[in-house]
Amino acid sequence: MFYTKKFQLATVALLLSVALYGCSSTDPASTAAKETATQTEATSSAVPEPSPATTNSSTDNAPRTVKDDLGYNVVIPANPQRIVAPYLEDALLALGVKPVAQWSAGDLLLKYLQPQLQDVPKLDFVSLDPEAVLSFTPDLFIVPFAVRVQDGAYDKYAKVAPTYVFQDATKDWRKTLLTLGDLLNRTTQAKEALQAYDTKIAEIKSALQDQTAGKSAAIMLISDKSFSLMQENTYSGKVIYDGLGLEVPPGAQGNDWKDISLESLPELKADYIFLMQVDGADPLKNQQLASIYDTSVWKNLEAVKADHVFSVDRDYWINTGLNANLKVAEDVQNLLNRP
Repeated sequence: MFYTKKFQLATVALLLSVALYGCSSTDPASTAAKETATQTEATSSAVPEPSPATTNSSTDNAPRTVKDDLGYNVVIPANPQRIVAPYLEDALLALGVKPVAQWSAGDLLLKYLQPQLQDVPKLDFVSLDPEAVLSFTPDLFIVPFAVRVQDGAYDKYAKVAPTYVFQDATKDWRKTLLTLGDLLNRTTQAKEALQAYDTKIAEIKSALQDQTAGKSAAIMLISDKSFSLMQENTYSGKVIYDGLGLEVPPGAQGNDWKDISLESLPELKADYIFLMQVDGADPLKNQQLASIYDTSVWKNLEAVKADHVFSVDRDYWINTGLNANLKVAEDVQNLLNRP
């Protein structure tokens, strides 16, 4: 999901492109938000089985060997306690595990998790220096993206701690949660967390039936030049369409982003618009965007006329994981029920 060598701290999409995947990668999010990126996934509704294939008997009292997504045999300690798993903090917290280090990229953190992680030291994921990983004396190091262990990097990390690598941990957050539950002897907690999540999403969906029946919604990033439309199988798209039952507007089919112009917005025919600004600020209060909001095209959108345009936080709307998804669903419930 993240690629291309165009890292700039001032741009979230580009920052994440390098921060998550490194210099040699390319990102649908940054590709889809080309206009916003120059200033600035998919989840599964089924519950798959965890991916590690154990070759020893799996007990809490003995080390065991599993294969990671790249085929490496990884010896998992009997009861790993000190976990370093940058960008997987959402899943770890859902399992009741507090990591000994948290993902960062410059000053960028996963803000929505800071209430639980505020005292956890940062690990710079841009460089992901083996010496920095070693400083946390991990029992287990978990890498979310295979591209981060290229060019001999895996061997360096494996000398620091047992190292498990996902191909891309963000592609299927449910599978990732179950995999981590298996690795950390928390399979029961993982299944319970998923059950509680599904129950909560079903409750919110039911409570919103009057507001969502036959209604479509668009999730967009806005810049001073254009909009980037999040498609249905990307980040929070999966939550609001599959989870909450809102209809997918034209152009939002797929698992990427789509750049759209102001003039083409009426083609969306969206009853609701969830709008994000790349720096996390409130786009509806941004005076620099007044030239867009003052156009007849914008003013005549059905969502605008109905006062159904909502500012949302890209920190977790452009993310995936149990906690992020719940926050998205709760946002939708609160916004659609506001007076």
